[in-house]
Amino acid sequence: MKHLFIPTLAFCSLGALPHAQTPDILLKAGDPLSAGGAMQRPRYVAIGDSGAWVSLIESDEPDPNRDVLLFRSGFLVLREGMNLPQPAGTTLDDWGSIHVNAQGDLGMHLRPRTTATTIDGLYWNHVLVQLEGDVLDFAPFSAGATLDGVRVVRLTEERELVALVKVLDPTLSSRPVDALIRYTLGPTGDVLARTTLAAKNTFNNALGAPVDTLGTATNPEHSLAVNQQGDFVLPVNGIGARAILVNMDRIVARELDPSPVAGRTWNANAFALSKVDINDHGEIAFTGTLAPLGVDPTEPTNFLIVKDGQKFAQSGDVLPALSNQPLAKGTSRVAISNRGNVFWRAQVVAGGAAFMIDQTPLLQEGVTVVEGHLVSAISGSDDCFAISPEGRYFLGRVQLQGIGEAVVYLDLGLIRELEGCLGLNQGTLRQVSGAARVGQSFRVAMDGGPAPGAAAFLLFSRRSSLTAAGCGQFTAHGELMLAQPAPDVLFLPPWGGTNPSELDLAVPNSLALVDATFFLQGMFGIPGRLRTYRLTNALELQIGPP
Repeated sequence: MKHLFIPTLAFCSLGALPHAQTPDILLKAGDPLSAGGAMQRPRYVAIGDSGAWVSLIESDEPDPNRDVLLFRSGFLVLREGMNLPQPAGTTLDDWGSIHVNAQGDLGMHLRPRTTATTIDGLYWNHVLVQLEGDVLDFAPFSAGATLDGVRVVRLTEERELVALVKVLDPTLSSRPVDALIRYTLGPTGDVLARTTLAAKNTFNNALGAPVDTLGTATNPEHSLAVNQQGDFVLPVNGIGARAILVNMDRIVARELDPSPVAGRTWNANAFALSKVDINDHGEIAFTGTLAPLGVDPTEPTNFLIVKDGQKFAQSGDVLPALSNQPLAKGTSRVAISNRGNVFWRAQVVAGGAAFMIDQTPLLQEGVTVVEGHLVSAISGSDDCFAISPEGRYFLGRVQLQGIGEAVVYLDLGLIRELEGCLGLNQGTLRQVSGAARVGQSFRVAMDGGPAPGAAAFLLFSRRSSLTAAGCGQFTAHGELMLAQPAPDVLFLPPWGGTNPSELDLAVPNSLALVDATFFLQGMFGIPGRLRTYRLTNALELQIGPP
């Protein structure tokens, strides 16, 4: 067995170790709150790549007008009943949609209350962006059109707030109609620009028909997804045409068209309850319903989750890691990380639910034990779980025996691909399986060598040489992304020319490594030929706990 030693870390090559998770309780019923009182149950959770989290909590405060609170990593942000700076003279009545961007800023649908009524408001942190009743004096709305309500809010790292709203515009309809509006905000939340992305009765070229409705009519919260670049995906009903669209100009799936399941088409109302997500690389996951195989509309195999145009999971499938029973129909939401992992809630027909990463359970009813307490139920609400964008952190809402409502936290570690910016590296280095967690192993694969028989080896470093723009150092062999690589290397089998060279690497069982970051980069070389080398992309490892 060969070891590679670098400061505070020794990776070794060996067979794969068992994959395990160690969940912890982040919040639980009865926890004292910094604002007074105790938690009863969470309503919303979110977590960022830094590990900072946000949760909307119902407390045991006896005053029903003050019992809901919003916390960021344990610190109070807003409380029901508090005075709002905008509009003047209002108090906070409740929350609708909430979204956190990569910087931790909040996009929120709040309901300010006056003495007479409650209205809808669109907010960036504490700053009012748009209020119900405001005149929408921009295209395609006519003079006098007003904001009638807010349904879903999403916020990007560039301070672009995308909102699915209701608009009252007599030229479009006598009733409030759907619209999708992008607000470009300045550093203090001031509105720099407002752009209508879609609205009822406006013609959509991709559909070849006018828009009718946007998102889903019921439980719309996860029927709109926006990545940090501002790309968005949602179900759109056109007049006589219904589909899931990206940026309103590309159809991902359309009702009655062939689905990714051979011989099955999408149903006539396939996306009425769809949940969607899009990651920062443009990969998409969504749910929909297939046309029944026979005349029975309740046919058990007609629910489908799709990842990037391919079948991911279907009702009726049996997932051995979960159960010997088939999957039931429906999921509360679906999320796709920047690593391409799909997180979702699975239910089996015999009863029993689980939070999943790809085909593997993370938390399972009647199976998972968290700090000595059995998970007795997995929440089925729209906001039942949250992931960080890169997929390292997971929060799930569960019932724990002896405790009640709780939010459970998992640190999955992270292995992230770094591509550089020069486009020189023809070799590839990929994670195949496993996780960067203490006491566990992960498998890597190198491919794209210069010729069959090329030697394949890995370099390790505690630091990368990447600039803020993601650029490495130019060399005659490609873009070097490691700073001061270790003099020792770990060899993989020679590259055969058709299949990648693979190797299992074990993370030492030392808690001192938790949160440590390391970088790996592969290099191919031709035996007997000096200077004939080819670099791969790099991998960033963020070590998680056992």
